[in-house]
Amino acid sequence: MTFRSSESLFSNAVPVFMKSFGRLNPEKVFYVIWREKSTAGLFSNVFHVLAHLSYAHEFGLTPVVDMEHFPTLYNEAESIQGSKNSWEYYFNQPVQASLADAYKSKRVVFCYGANNSAFAVYYNFAKAQETARRYLRINSHILAEAERFRSEHFQGKVLGVHMRGQEMKTAAGHPIPPSEEQMLARAEQLLRSLPIDRIFIVSEEQAYVDAFQRRFGEMVLCTDAFRTYEENAYRLPIYPRPLHMYHLGLDVLRDAILLSQCAYLLAGGMGGLAFGSGVSMMAQLLNDRRYAHVELVYNGILPGGPGQRAFIEFIRDYFPGGVYQTA
Repeated sequence: MTFRSSESLFSNAVPVFMKSFGRLNPEKVFYVIWREKSTAGLFSNVFHVLAHLSYAHEFGLTPVVDMEHFPTLYNEAESIQGSKNSWEYYFNQPVQASLADAYKSKRVVFCYGANNSAFAVYYNFAKAQETARRYLRINSHILAEAERFRSEHFQGKVLGVHMRGQEMKTAAGHPIPPSEEQMLARAEQLLRSLPIDRIFIVSEEQAYVDAFQRRFGEMVLCTDAFRTYEENAYRLPIYPRPLHMYHLGLDVLRDAILLSQCAYLLAGGMGGLAFGSGVSMMAQLLNDRRYAHVELVYNGILPGGPGQRAFIEFIRDYFPGGVYQTA
């Protein structure tokens, strides 16, 4: 099933197009949220969906997320949790409606699927949090798995640390990630100023986990998430485990949930917009302003193409390099 797109529904408040798939639910207008040729990370997809969920709520539309007919990086050939919709691998549909309901209904609108609507959440993170409280429903088995780890390992006050490496170091239009030494030094300063019992580190780069373990020893916690040394786990020539792409999404979602349950957060990003890696943004979203202290280390933005220039200039005007304490 392939659908065309036209003018931006999100920016112009005009339906991209409407189709009728049957006679059911004539009183509803279904709003199908999809993403065009998505090779983005899990939380980039989440924030794209949140932007459109906010729109659906404002205009009284019934949202459904379709990452089955419009697959993402995480889609597997076989069903996961009884579904081929990669959104449903990790999340329930936002309301009590299914793709099957939508695709038998009288009035169905498709969102603008291009990769720019998610920028809305960077300017209004509070609205993204409000939308997440209303519509974002993580699958219960994933929440239970995270809770088992938390109850077993999170004793006392935990400092959550997130570090991005690999392709983030060279990704145009993205924040330059903090270096290993920057993060180690900031963690040491926080240990001197805050009551911290354990350090929970999240990173796809095994070398960063090794560095924290060498510096801080048994204080350091991490899950068994898949990590590599200087290799992109999404682009390995041979997948190291069955359902590798699904498990990459599961790993990072579980880690973000746990990061959100720490007392403090240290990550790359910038104050105010909470803009940085999708993992630390997701952790802040789920934490919902309960962190006792947040530090976001910001090194500036790598130059991007013409389509990103205005956004980058906005960021540079308001956020020179430095460390931002947001709580």
